Amino acid sequence: MKKTAKLKTKSVLPEHIAFPYTCPEDVVPALKSVNSTDKLFQKARQYLQLPDGPFLFIKDWLDINPEPWPEDKPPDGWNGIGSPPLWSRQRDILDALFRHRKVAVKSAHGTGKSFTAALAALTLSYLYKAIVVTTAPTFRQVRKVIWGEIHSIHSRANARLKKQLGIELGGKLNQTELVMGPKWYVIGFSTDDPDYLQGIHDERVFLIVDEAAGWPKELYDSAEGILTSSECYTLLIGNPTDPTGEFAKAFEPSSGYHTISVSAFDSPNVKNGRNVYPKLVAHDWPERMQRRWGEDSPMYKARVLAEFPAESEDSLIPWRYLQAALDRELPEDMGFASFSLDVARFGDDRTVLGMRSLNGKFRILWQQQGQSLTETAGRTIATWRDICETDNGDGNLEVPVNVDDIGLGGGVTDMLIDEDLPCNGINVGEAPVDSIDDWDHAEKYLNKRAQYFFRLRRAFMEGTVDIDDEDLARELSKIKYQFSRQGKIKIEAKEEYKKTYGYSPDLADCMMLAWAESEDSSSGNLGGWL
Repeated sequence: MKKTAKLKTKSVLPEHIAFPYTCPEDVVPALKSVNSTDKLFQKARQYLQLPDGPFLFIKDWLDINPEPWPEDKPPDGWNGIGSPPLWSRQRDILDALFRHRKVAVKSAHGTGKSFTAALAALTLSYLYKAIVVTTAPTFRQVRKVIWGEIHSIHSRANARLKKQLGIELGGKLNQTELVMGPKWYVIGFSTDDPDYLQGIHDERVFLIVDEAAGWPKELYDSAEGILTSSECYTLLIGNPTDPTGEFAKAFEPSSGYHTISVSAFDSPNVKNGRNVYPKLVAHDWPERMQRRWGEDSPMYKARVLAEFPAESEDSLIPWRYLQAALDRELPEDMGFASFSLDVARFGDDRTVLGMRSLNGKFRILWQQQGQSLTETAGRTIATWRDICETDNGDGNLEVPVNVDDIGLGGGVTDMLIDEDLPCNGINVGEAPVDSIDDWDHAEKYLNKRAQYFFRLRRAFMEGTVDIDDEDLARELSKIKYQFSRQGKIKIEAKEEYKKTYGYSPDLADCMMLAWAESEDSSSGNLGGWL
């Protein structure tokens, strides 16, 4: 790996702040007398006249050591006290941004990419008196991730500058906004509003896109309209989850972006075999994810190796749609559509209960191995009543439980009916039923399992699904479909899936059952009961 050159330039601040003091004697009084952000900016601009000036600013004003350890290895005798310096890939990203202005970074999970983006936002704004726009697919990602880092860096730097020099960075810091003056601010948006970039025009605009794989094409097009000046910068950074999107195109040779890839195996913790950087991925995490996901999993390739996963033509749900559903945040209070229960057939399989909201939010409520049918029925009844009958529920006593009725599931269906629960006993091996939707005609599918899985596939592709379980996403990513001799769509059998991967897709089947409608399709209800 390339070694980062040591800083050779002297600081413009005194010795007790950073580097050996070499400034004129009037600098310290001048700094202490600064009482406005605009005057402070004039001092910060001095760094642009110095080699490695942005990194000196990071050292002096933001109190972060920008010089990585050689090979990212802590020096002998380092006891872990204090903050370690930037690690080499963080330095590489910032150096590339200061030099090339258009940088795209595909990164593994837990490599400090959001911290790097936050550091870039503050440095570029203070040095260039610029508008900086930070964005991510959801407001949670904007507020908690990159702006959490901005608040942390800004507060820490301010505390140190006040104590040692009696000055501040300046600016009014709010939840997702840092305002220094007219046309001089850092602001955070999510991509929920496609028009939010309109109206942002200035000589210096810096755009930082976190989780860039989730940024829609129309916003990439809008960004081109605001990044017209020669002094505009763009940083795209994120996990490489979508091999077909605009983020992936940034890594094509003719894109105009300087590109960087950061694998989890590049991390100092992994390279050193111990956790040197507390906030970075743990040293044994890649090995654990290899066992959990498998090397051929798109999750492993994107989140560990920082590679765009290849898409198989026979995959039921491409990974990019699964990742989007993991990132999506749909409202909680939309009412319930159905419960779904996949009953285990074998000893090491799992019985799984899930719940689907009317707006497409799906959650696994519980899963259990080695549970008797009576226990399964009793636990399902208790869960249904707790959600639907109590004050904590929505008072809807007609939310059906869709039960896999094949084999052992039939016994559970009978017990639920005996307790007066609204219940659909579903045999997914039966012939499909006609639907009111043109795309869902029964003649297209071999059986109900194929029909219901394709309903689920459509929901993912339309962006109307919200999931939070990575194991569920992993199972769904491995489900294949093909065509029978008669040209009908069929889904790989559970037995074949288990033979290939060593486990049954019980979570995936549970979610599929949640998208199983009543056979009385003319009613438009999501479920009727026996």
